[in-house]
Order: sequence, then C-alpha cells, then structure tokens
Amino acid sequence: MSFFRSLFKKTPSPSTEENKENIAPPLPPLIKTPLSSTEEEIIRSRIAEIPYWFHKIEIAPGIFTPGASDAPKKFQRFELPDDLTGKRVLDIGCFEGFFSFECERRGAEVVAVDVVEPGPKSGFSLIHELIGSKSTFHFTSIYDLTPEEIGMFDIVLCLGVIYHLRHPLLGLERARSVCKDLFVVETQICDKYFINAEGNPTDLTKVAPALAQMPMVQFYPGNELNRDSSNWWSPNLAALDGMLRTSGFQPEKYIQNGIRACVHCKAI
Repeated sequence: MSFFRSLFKKTPSPSTEENKENIAPPLPPLIKTPLSSTEEEIIRSRIAEIPYWFHKIEIAPGIFTPGASDAPKKFQRFELPDDLTGKRVLDIGCFEGFFSFECERRGAEVVAVDVVEPGPKSGFSLIHELIGSKSTFHFTSIYDLTPEEIGMFDIVLCLGVIYHLRHPLLGLERARSVCKDLFVVETQICDKYFINAEGNPTDLTKVAPALAQMPMVQFYPGNELNRDSSNWWSPNLAALDGMLRTSGFQPEKYIQNGIRACVHCKAI
C-alpha cells in the first residue's frame, strides 16, 4: 500500500514529538493582564462553583481550573499557526472551550458547537465571560452542520470527537461540507492500543504483523476503551487515512503521539 508507506514518512516518531513538546514554551494564560488580589479571589471562587472541569486551563497567571486533562499542552501538539488573524474557525465538540478561546486569542473569528449546551454553571460560560470572548456557541450536532445553517470556515477543528460518534463517516462528511481549507482531526488510534480478547491493550502488530498496514477499526460495544461507554471506535492509522480521503479531505501532515494521532488535511 503506497499511501500507507507515504503516511509513515509524514508521521514523526513519538520520541520526536515528545522532544518538541519538551522545548515548546507553555501557552500564556487566557487573561494576561495583572489582577488585584480581590479579582484573583473572585475568579478562584467562581471556578470552584463549577461542578465539573475536564480540562486544566490557566485562566489567569497562577489560576488554574481543576481538570485532569492539560488542554494547553494538548493544543500545542496540534501545531496550529500562531497567527490566525482573518481566519474563521469552527470548533466541533468544544466542551469547556479552551481550543475555541485559544484560537480567538490568536486572532480568529470562532464558532463553537457541541451537543451539550453550556448553562450558567458551565466552564464554557464562565471562561467566555471572564475573558470577554466574542466567540459564538451553537447548540448542534456534527451531523447537523450545513453551510446554510452555520456558514463556511477556513479551519475546522474536530479534536477528540470521532471516536465518540456512532456514525463517524457521516460526521466527517458533514464537517467537510462547512470546511473551505484546513481540517484538523485528532483521535485515539488502535495501532499501539488494540484491546485484545482478554481486555488488555497491546500493539496491533503483536496480534498480526500485517494488520497495521490494513485499514481497520476496532469497535467497542461497551466501555472497553478507558471504561467510557461513549467511546465507540478506534481506527488504525491506515483506516484513519482512508476515512479522511473518502470524506473529501487530502491528508497532508500526520502528528502521532503514542496512542493518539492528529492529522492536518486540505479540503478537496
């Protein structure tokens, strides 16, 4: 498979990616201006009022949300341009919104969408208010995206989404319908994290060496992946490449980070 060999030529090794991550400077907090001690206490108090945080986000210098997942560190792996001035960005599955707000900080006009509507006691609403964000939120599914409803975008982000979709190809097709140029997808992959019959993760090549070069997707009918029943699928890199190409995207850059992969694609 020539396309699969070319895929690996474009994929940095995990060690290379880790080295890049180690030397990359940390992203600045969303609020960079100095705050008074009273303002800091108010922000900390309001963060504490939110019942659940998934992402760890530095809202202001030294003030972090208590999530376990480091959103700024994740964002650096995606290798998006530092300057997004003049770009219209769609963030699919925005959740607490860090990726949306970081793109806005870089100059983009941002639209965020999710199937969970942020209420007054949500991380998205709080951060949106605290930073004075001009981003807009649409309560909608990836399956319902249309140019007529939401417009067209220079950059479409689909980060940590497709393995949650019961219909991932349909989701990719709907994302393509609103993408003018760059599509960035990030997902779990099963090349180095294939769940075997005993329920243990293993390298796909240990099951059968040829499987890594064959497009395949592992299906999780229960909570096999991370004990989370909302995780339905995990493609290998060959399958991810094929899914993107058959949905109207030309993969151009692959960034592999252990059991996850990020792909930059051009809409064609």
